[in-house]
Amino acid sequence: MSSQRIKKIIIFFAPIVMTLCFILIIGIRYGIVDDIFIDYITEGIWGSGENQFIILPYLSVGFTYLLYLFKSIFTQLNIYLISMHFFLTVSFSALQYLFYKKYHSLLSFVLLLFAQLILLNYFTYTVIAYLVCFVGLIFLFEKNSSYFKCLGCLFLFMGISIRKDVFLSLLIIFIPYIIYNWKRLKSIKIYFAISLIIFGIVNISNILILKNDSITQSYLEWNDLSTQIRDYESIDYEKYASFLERKHISENDLNCLNAWIFTDLDTFGNTTLKNLTSLRSLSDTYELNPMRIIINFINQPIYMLYLGFSVCLLIIYRHKNYLGFGIILFTLADMCALIVRVRIVDRVFVPIIILGVILLLYNFKEWYDGQRWHFKYTHFFIGVFPVLLLFYGIKDKQWFKPVPTYQESKSYQYVHNHSNQLFVFEGVSAMVESQYQINSLVIDHQLFNQNIMTLGNWDTFSKRYYSQMKKFNINEPENFIGNLDKYDNVYLMMRPETDKLELIKQWYVEHKNIEIEYEIVDNVGHLSVMKVKVKDV
Repeated sequence: MSSQRIKKIIIFFAPIVMTLCFILIIGIRYGIVDDIFIDYITEGIWGSGENQFIILPYLSVGFTYLLYLFKSIFTQLNIYLISMHFFLTVSFSALQYLFYKKYHSLLSFVLLLFAQLILLNYFTYTVIAYLVCFVGLIFLFEKNSSYFKCLGCLFLFMGISIRKDVFLSLLIIFIPYIIYNWKRLKSIKIYFAISLIIFGIVNISNILILKNDSITQSYLEWNDLSTQIRDYESIDYEKYASFLERKHISENDLNCLNAWIFTDLDTFGNTTLKNLTSLRSLSDTYELNPMRIIINFINQPIYMLYLGFSVCLLIIYRHKNYLGFGIILFTLADMCALIVRVRIVDRVFVPIIILGVILLLYNFKEWYDGQRWHFKYTHFFIGVFPVLLLFYGIKDKQWFKPVPTYQESKSYQYVHNHSNQLFVFEGVSAMVESQYQINSLVIDHQLFNQNIMTLGNWDTFSKRYYSQMKKFNINEPENFIGNLDKYDNVYLMMRPETDKLELIKQWYVEHKNIEIEYEIVDNVGHLSVMKVKVKDV
């Protein structure tokens, strides 16, 4: 076997070995609780079958069907988890191949493995979507082979299907490349159009498939409106008191929404949400103050690391054309857009920065023309930045540390032993802590609890939600909060000191004109099991 073939085998399998070693040594690291929640739902932990569309706000219909198809074949495997790791690993194998064909460099091989390690520490479906879309665009724009063009379309389709929002954000990084090659390469126009067509196909297919699904359409509309309340700064009730009072929205109602208590469509339906959304001015929705944007930028260590890296790169190396600094400027613009959008979260800006650097390095020879000054330790100086990033990640973000278990064994066992009762938790995190851990490649469905929920999350009013309500004989799922006192099999499982209990009490006074109290029937660790009862007069 030739040395070239051996090298190709190594670069292809190195990302696979990296992923397996990370899982074996560190464990499976979910970036956020939403990924755990999606995994539970995909695996049918809270009922499945007709509930494929529950994850539509995040995953496309086509991708969801694909997951369920594989799940029906491999019933004991954690298909969601395996598929996400598969896409991450294959994407880095593709990048390793592209860099090898272009540079034959050990340095690029090591840097890509380092990038893979970073993204494994930020393992979320959003990060995976960014990565897969990025590889698709590289194949589509860079490679002349029809085979690679088809592969690029496939990667792009899957990436957009995982999370369609990331495509336009990622495309910003490619703008300098597209503009530069617009006249030089006729094909760039065609493949740019193809990328937009793929984006359109995923979105249109969602609309067409859901055309006759009124429950899911209603859920998606409500979810979109509620997201505009949940994901932005809280509305100041005093500022809009007169308007809100006319719309019969009390301060407690607003506090309930902010506390993720909204399982009552009469109070927290689309009309209420639209009224609240209409209050937000542009300045309330976005961060438009230049000074605060700068301060927020400076307060993010990784932002400053990227800025320092970029400035040093531009000082040391001569750029051949504006692509040399254009890619840096547009990556910075993408990062600043997150500040304006008030969406400065690791799972979004980390992949943007990492992929911006990878794109810069991939086209380095075309965009840069040697050093301005031949410093003896130039490469060492540039290499300081990955070291600083590594130090920051290990110190502040707990990179490469074994994943701790979040399972509260006492509450899990209690819920598991009372499978005929429905337990309502403070929030998704508390609920997940009382569920059997799903961070393994093989799962046993008998170990998971079906009888847990919250008073509101992005899953509320979905098909899965209604299916669970039906299973526990909840006759009015649209008005769940207002009937907590009527269901003998429903219990709150919360901390006694949580503010949510007072919010629910006040809601009953305002909307039902009755007073309630909480009878503690059991204590499980730091949680109390409570029954909602009408207070005796």
